Amino acid sequence: MHDRRRERPLGKSTSETERDLRKRHPASMVASIGPAGENLSYLASIMSDTRAAGRGGLGAVMGSKRVKAIAVKGLGKVRVANEDTYRRILKKLKYNIETHPLTGERDLWPCTAPLSWSTR
Repeated sequence: MHDRRRERPLGKSTSETERDLRKRHPASMVASIGPAGENLSYLASIMSDTRAAGRGGLGAVMGSKRVKAIAVKGLGKVRVANEDTYRRILKKLKYNIETHPLTGERDLWPCTAPLSWSTR
């Protein structure tokens, strides 16, 4: 849902941006950045509802592309083109996160839980 005609909500918080986009696009999911992402801070996160994706300054990546937010709405399932390859890559990714010296010692439930269902 890209709408160039709308005023860019620069300077708004992620909650303000999400509220505004959901008014225009009911029942959509919104991922957005705040001022930190706009200013390319290495600490910037991408926020969606109450979840944050922030490792490595992902919000700064969106900011560098001048993307304030993404709103999506869908009803169908996402079909994976090559499910075996997809599962193999996710399994390897999960293993690498869990065994890496910087991340392996921590409780990784928030980080690897989304990968668990696909590596069974």
